[in-house]
Amino acid sequence: MPTTRTGAGSRWHRIKDALAKALFGLALLLVAFALGVITTRVQLFPHDTISTALKTFNDLSAHWKNDLGLVPTRHLKPARHPGQGVTIRKPAKMQPGLTFMVGFFDDGIAGRLIDADGKVVHAWPIRFTEIWPEIDADADGTPVTDWNALAHGAMAFPDGSILFTIGQSLVKLDACGEVVWKDRRNYHHSVDQADDGTFWVPLADHIAHVSADGELLDRIWAQQMMERNGLEGVYFVQNGRRARPHPNDVEILSAELAPAFPLFEAGDAVYSMRDLNLIIVFDPETRKVKWFQHGPWLRQHDPDFLPDGRISIFNNRRFRDASNIIAIDPVTRETEILYQGTRKQPFFSDVGGKHQHLANGNILITSFTEGRVFEVTPEGEIVWQFINRYDEDRVLMIGNAIRYDESYFDRSTWPACPAGA
Repeated sequence: MPTTRTGAGSRWHRIKDALAKALFGLALLLVAFALGVITTRVQLFPHDTISTALKTFNDLSAHWKNDLGLVPTRHLKPARHPGQGVTIRKPAKMQPGLTFMVGFFDDGIAGRLIDADGKVVHAWPIRFTEIWPEIDADADGTPVTDWNALAHGAMAFPDGSILFTIGQSLVKLDACGEVVWKDRRNYHHSVDQADDGTFWVPLADHIAHVSADGELLDRIWAQQMMERNGLEGVYFVQNGRRARPHPNDVEILSAELAPAFPLFEAGDAVYSMRDLNLIIVFDPETRKVKWFQHGPWLRQHDPDFLPDGRISIFNNRRFRDASNIIAIDPVTRETEILYQGTRKQPFFSDVGGKHQHLANGNILITSFTEGRVFEVTPEGEIVWQFINRYDEDRVLMIGNAIRYDESYFDRSTWPACPAGA
């Protein structure tokens, strides 16, 4: 069933504003395209620049409905599972608590806190044009709208504030959705909080260390770190060219879990480089790489330190059409598949994805392109499932989901938010 849309008046206002921007951008792209064809034939212009222009033109052509606020095509994927909202709920086998999610819901990007039945306990509107009103278009010419960004890694705090990456930004909002602080430096994917309250976030091809109030404390260039550790071959794998690493997650080993890892120490970081099928563990202070391995994961996301001394990974298996959650022992390098789908209950997200190991032994899995969050037991039984349905044939992607105990939030201290926030 289609989801509810906004009123005609607000939609028409949004359409007129977006249409003017889109037509202007389209005119510029057509001119750039024509000049590109001419200059390419006489070899006056780099081919890469022309390719970028063509890519941008094709992207805008495919997603003009999204950019006009009509249909959120940038957030839609074909539906692979039936139902809408909470479709599976087995309370006796579930981890109790509230599930925090970020993604596209109803008519816009938002953070949502839901109970086991799918009831929205609290919502955070995420309006990119209000966060960054001074930005009109990205460097590639894509118009900036509230629908043209993707919310990725996110976390919530007891006071009702949330932190997330979106549109090359790292943003913290309060319980009412007002900006606490923001920074735009090409942040992307995940957010992890260390024992000292600081955050670690991928930043382009770097690793960023950010203070609790949003100050950039340190930036580690992954390529330089690998070269200093004699691992140039990890990067230069094809015809002498540096491979694109596509970093997508960094997580710090806590003091609580450190005793389970004889090769590492508290404060070490596990880091995922998707396009290299590579997981490494390093010391952020000395830049020493202590451990690394290529595969057996393919285009992976979200490596997590586990209490049993293993590292678990969201293994997208992009070229196999079937994802899984896999764990590896850094000492023995033995691997175990903790969960994979079945023919009746397939599990596949070619990009994106997160997972959380819960206190009762279950795993909460965010299947990004399936628009699905589900909880599985160690035996592989699905005991809770949420489908972010858009219409009969499509779902809306979910960037991240975390299960919190209800006692984690002190909602009595949250501010009273204005109507419509």
